[in-house]
Amino acid sequence: MKLIGLNLATGGCRTLLAAILSLLLVACTETTARMEETASKAQASNATEKMAAARPADGKDGETFSMPSGFDARPTASCERHRFPEARDCPFRRKIIRVLYCVSDQVWKGVCAVRDSEADTVAVDDPTMAEFASRTLARTQRFHVLTRATEFIDKHEQPVTIDFKDADPASAEEYRRRIIAARQFYPADFHLVLNGRVRPVRKESANAGTVTYQLLLRGAFYDTTTGIFPGWPILPETIFRKRSIDYSLIGGRAFQVDQQGRLSAMPSKMEIIQDLADEAFQQLAKSMIKAIPTGGLVTYLRGTKGNSAVTYGNLDRGFDAGVLPCETMVLYERDGVVLPFALAEARPGSGESQLKILQWKDTDHARGIMELANKTSAQTGAVGFDPLELQHRRIFMAASYGAPPEQCR
Repeated sequence: MKLIGLNLATGGCRTLLAAILSLLLVACTETTARMEETASKAQASNATEKMAAARPADGKDGETFSMPSGFDARPTASCERHRFPEARDCPFRRKIIRVLYCVSDQVWKGVCAVRDSEADTVAVDDPTMAEFASRTLARTQRFHVLTRATEFIDKHEQPVTIDFKDADPASAEEYRRRIIAARQFYPADFHLVLNGRVRPVRKESANAGTVTYQLLLRGAFYDTTTGIFPGWPILPETIFRKRSIDYSLIGGRAFQVDQQGRLSAMPSKMEIIQDLADEAFQQLAKSMIKAIPTGGLVTYLRGTKGNSAVTYGNLDRGFDAGVLPCETMVLYERDGVVLPFALAEARPGSGESQLKILQWKDTDHARGIMELANKTSAQTGAVGFDPLELQHRRIFMAASYGAPPEQCR
């Protein structure tokens, strides 16, 4: 009896142990599945976040997306990559910007005129603002920026007049000749005219007060030859930036008060305005990156074995055409009409870029291209294809969309 009871007890323990192990196995399997699902969702979320600011979707994900405003799909026959500057009709030419700034004696009335609503503002009459804006635009690496010292900039690009005072007349004439020659050799694609005004508001009591500076920055593209404002590119009408400073009056002097109540010297009005202008110029630069896209020819598309959704490609332009890191590119085929088929992220080098496909368009046209990218060549054994080397030559191009994240630049 004891032996039988022992066998029963042992069998029951084994059954119970097996049941516990089964439950643990099921729990571990569910946990692993949830972890994989969470990781998959996180990966998809990261990809979505990368495209969120720039994705040109006008429908559900993958169904349809549009081309960026201002893209250029003209023929590339005039493009000469090793020539600077490239021909003006090259669609991938890195645009040349000349920055002009309104000061008291300027006559670009369409931009420099004061509106009735701005009667309480004061002109930021500082010619160096053009240089500040030029440096901000140049740092984006999207444009070539022509910079010139203010003392030899004339209102309407007329012959240069320079006051050399004690300089040798022959040297002065040679300098003028070089400036004029440079203007002819580097013709600007766009003249950007900027006008900055500030609205100071002060509220003061017996021993303390608050001063607020609001900067209004207006910019417009202006043709200095014809005197017209072109309809493209489109910029924000006005950029606003504001800063308030609390201060205490001690012995007739104003001291800045921070959030912890500590006192420090008051910054000058010009320091505050320059800080606000720097922020406004950065916003302007971001708007210009969106308004003036860049692009290039797609020279190769290659799939990844075992994962048909992952495709890489080459773009024949890089930093030389103003392609930026993490740039979202719309890939399209120029075949009588423009046919977008994928979104990609660019990793630019000096003269070309790597493309990683982020999203394929949900069309038969896009699926056909994806199949070609994952097809193995019978002659070479290589995966992928060069659109220009197909039996029926195809032209694949890319255009940037939006502005890449700040951390990438």
